[in-house]
Amino acid sequence: MISQFGLGDSSLSGHAKVPSLSIVEELKIRLGVGQVMKSTEDTYLLYCKYAHAKGFGVKKGDQRYFTGTKEIQAKEFECSCQGTKDEKCSNDRVPVYQKLITRTGCKARLRVGREKGGEWKVTRFVLEHNHEMIAAGQTHLLRSSRNISHAQKSTIQALVNAKIPLASVLSYMEDEAQGSEHLGFIRKDAYDHFCHIKKCTKIENGDASELLQHFVNKSNDEPLFYWNMQVDDDNRTFLKSMGGKQPETIFTDQCQAMMNAIDTVFPCAHHRLCQWHINQNAPSHLGSMNNNSGFKKLWNECMHHCDSEEEFEVTWKKMIDDYNLDGHNWLKGMYNLRRRWSTPFSNNKFSAGLLATSRSEGTNSILKKAAHEETRNMLTESFNSVAEKTITWLENLSIKDIIACNDLISSERNNQSTEEPLRNPLSIKSRGITNACIQRHWDEKSKKGKRKGKVETSNPIDVNGYVWKDFLHEKANPGDDE
Repeated sequence: MISQFGLGDSSLSGHAKVPSLSIVEELKIRLGVGQVMKSTEDTYLLYCKYAHAKGFGVKKGDQRYFTGTKEIQAKEFECSCQGTKDEKCSNDRVPVYQKLITRTGCKARLRVGREKGGEWKVTRFVLEHNHEMIAAGQTHLLRSSRNISHAQKSTIQALVNAKIPLASVLSYMEDEAQGSEHLGFIRKDAYDHFCHIKKCTKIENGDASELLQHFVNKSNDEPLFYWNMQVDDDNRTFLKSMGGKQPETIFTDQCQAMMNAIDTVFPCAHHRLCQWHINQNAPSHLGSMNNNSGFKKLWNECMHHCDSEEEFEVTWKKMIDDYNLDGHNWLKGMYNLRRRWSTPFSNNKFSAGLLATSRSEGTNSILKKAAHEETRNMLTESFNSVAEKTITWLENLSIKDIIACNDLISSERNNQSTEEPLRNPLSIKSRGITNACIQRHWDEKSKKGKRKGKVETSNPIDVNGYVWKDFLHEKANPGDDE
């Protein structure tokens, strides 16, 4: 810790190092009355070195200014035990919490001053203390002996930005310094520093304003990045981001407010209710019917297995009549909403095979983990965390894309070697393959000016305007184009 303060420097204030003197005695000479100092800050640092070697803490005291100006004329640095405790509690009242008394009225201090326009000189140096000194093995814990350097702050910030927990970063730095006593600060200093940075950022810039500025900068760097802000209820930000195209199908739970809003804002969208939520809520409304296997069978048929609207009506009527449920209010409400949850009423509506909101709930769970507790109240950090997670998803998709392309090529070669026609190319394993893979293939061919026409096959599969079989053949036989 002593080396951090630069002790042992042989040339400060014109005094050469005397080998026979201890560090304390050497610093005492360099701080003697009449010694010239560069500035008040240099004086404070040198006095802290002396205090660290001696075993006491330092605090900044009073300062005087030249008359009529804000220019400092004199400044004092005092022992941290200077002053006495204020007696705020009356004698007849026992305080609930008794604080430790750390002020002993110590008079030890150092004062520097100067004439106007002159150099700084030590004008007073009181050496005597009225308390015991701190043990040598504990002086690194004194507040005046602790300081996080700019290099250390940069290192910590870089590692924290890489999503390494601050506690792990500090453990690493303590190991590198061969002990916390050589680090120059304690863990609380690091936590306080970063809490202060976050607080100042939110107060000075405003968390929402900072996020908007981040969006502006990102849109300037990435032309395809889109962002918008809804400033009132009349703006249609989502539709604008989607080029004015409304969603084909929207899944929600049984929220009447959501139903009304979707019918108003997206009148062309098919609003469906999550079947999982319906089945979760049903037991609280059905009572004794929950244990009736016959009723459950008819209920599941109405929900999943009817092939037409007519079949649904027949099955529903049978369920109501067989179990005398004609006056059941909840079932009446579900019947009125049948077009939003029963499969036969949505066969002609695109829904990608989904029947519930589980896909979005899984995504929400991942995003909540990405916006962890430390960044939950910081909008910009939360956005960056989610953006990094999205990049990871895209990278994983690209890996699956490459693997799927290789699988398709291998399957095509196997078909050719056995002289079996590729009757159904879509039956080939294609997990993870994307349209982008096929598009890239044809983009490369168009650059060469060798894009082929129609492939002679009995069952060509058209994907985005291109023939899938031709794509497989070309990928399996790259030498044909050369």
